[in-house]
Amino acid sequence: MIVDSRTTLTMLPSKLYNDFESAIKEAINVRSIKDPKKVLNLCYRSAKVTKMPKVTMHFDGTDVELSRDNVFVTISKPLSPP
Repeated sequence: MIVDSRTTLTMLPSKLYNDFESAIKEAINVRSIKDPKKVLNLCYRSAKVTKMPKVTMHFDGTDVELSRDNVFVTISKPLSPP
């Protein structure tokens, strides 16, 4: 597992990531979409996500609460209506 505020992605063991992904899906409760760039497993249309779960990483001696921007990354901007 890597936690570094200067890295783009954090790598987690597969089981931990799968459990985390399942918990996020359940908490958000919005249908996911395919990543247009085909890199990420879990993508949503940001306007549809109204309920964001609190995500906290627990370490010996401290807890780190992650912001929405620490959990999700915007990969494309919505198109403006004509």
